[in-house]
Amino acid sequence: MNSTNSTQTMDRDLKTDLRFSINNPNCSDVTFICKDGTKKHAYRSILALRSDMFNSMLFGNMIESKSKEISLPSTSSVQLQAIFEYCYTDDTPSLTLDNAVEVFQAAEFFLLPRLQQLIINHIGANLKDYDTAGIILSDAVKIAESSSMKDVLIATVRNYFLSKPLGYGMLRSLSKEGLEAVLFDQDAVSAGPTDAYTWLLCIVDWACDVIGDETATETQRHGILSALDVDNKLGKLGKVCSDPFHKMSSDMQRQLEEVIYPFLWLVHFDQICSHRLVTIMDVLGFVPTDILCKAFRRNVLENKVCGPSWCHGNGCVWDHDHVGSSLRLSSNATVVEYHPDKNAQNFHQSVTCASPLTGDSVYEWDVVVHAVNQGNGGVALGIATKEIVTGENFMLGMQANSWGFASSGGVYNSNPFSFANLGGGFGQGSVVTFKVDMKERSCAISVNGRYHGVVWKSLPDTIYPAASVTFGSRCEIRPSQEKVVLFNTNSPR
Repeated sequence: MNSTNSTQTMDRDLKTDLRFSINNPNCSDVTFICKDGTKKHAYRSILALRSDMFNSMLFGNMIESKSKEISLPSTSSVQLQAIFEYCYTDDTPSLTLDNAVEVFQAAEFFLLPRLQQLIINHIGANLKDYDTAGIILSDAVKIAESSSMKDVLIATVRNYFLSKPLGYGMLRSLSKEGLEAVLFDQDAVSAGPTDAYTWLLCIVDWACDVIGDETATETQRHGILSALDVDNKLGKLGKVCSDPFHKMSSDMQRQLEEVIYPFLWLVHFDQICSHRLVTIMDVLGFVPTDILCKAFRRNVLENKVCGPSWCHGNGCVWDHDHVGSSLRLSSNATVVEYHPDKNAQNFHQSVTCASPLTGDSVYEWDVVVHAVNQGNGGVALGIATKEIVTGENFMLGMQANSWGFASSGGVYNSNPFSFANLGGGFGQGSVVTFKVDMKERSCAISVNGRYHGVVWKSLPDTIYPAASVTFGSRCEIRPSQEKVVLFNTNSPR
């Protein structure tokens, strides 16, 4: 180095000067030839001080110790650049998430465990998306050498998948080996925020990506996911596909089984409720019977009974604990009628549903009117909170905290009170459909398929389907005959 250059560098710190000397032919006594043909220049003593591998290679009995040019057929120029940066400056400015695993492998070869830890820390601090996490983990599991640092690297990236609730598309960049690595720590999977059924849904979604669009078309994918995810608990399915699962091509069914089958043993079926186990049986016929039997057996032994729930598809039942004393419910609690032995002229009593409408979801249900005695006060259908007094003689919508659509056609809002008339109302044999959007806090009504639009707004954050009936009237609640899409991931449980 000439005197002019020395003068120009006098005000720089040591680390900066060492950085300038990286790959500088004027500051080197050895040249490395990388596998991509790139030549990298370095100073032997610096490398030897930092790495036992370089020390043996450059000053030991290895043939490279006498060579001025050393071939590194398994090391790329990207890897060697990061190695030099670390050895010279204890820093790695060229390290990125894209080359992290590649540099990690080089650090393993050159016996630099501290650099490996720095790489792991870099990944942990900068990992922000599932696609990148999947690529890194899939590359990491392919590292041939087994070591404690490799285990730490895999555990760090695995934790990215296990520490947050999963959804559709979040596993798509994982290889089969990468997904196996995620599911390997069964205790961590079980303790994480993603429940077992969601894991199964995400694995099916991932399998469709593995199969590819040519076989697993978007229509086919939506078909199987909507068949499994009946309440769209993960959201983002958009418009539910009209093609049922049984129309899926035999080729896709075969490939789906082939891809998913090895992972079935890593899914905690014993943590899945009986309702969803039945759905799995109906849709994924290749799930081994012994897995399902063990899960059902555990549910029985632990007395796991799923109460009424919209996400289980059994939310449309009336509440035995919140019904007027003069009303009676059918054995399955879907039909309510005024008790024939308790005739009372023009006397309304009410009932609410057992399962609440909450969160930001969209709910839809039908009420089938089997009988209506209009001369005795008729029927009012709608929604209410649990604060209503079911035994009071109030038509739904006339009592505080209730909203009612009367068989006469009147639409009542008790908070604050308002009245409108839709005209025509409904009668025996009518099907009244309600659609509640809890994000918008609104409710729309249809009668026999005729849409009347939104009739109530500014609803409370927790409400229930409800009805008030009089003597001689009978109605039945059921899930809407049209497919309902729950648009939000925070579906009620």
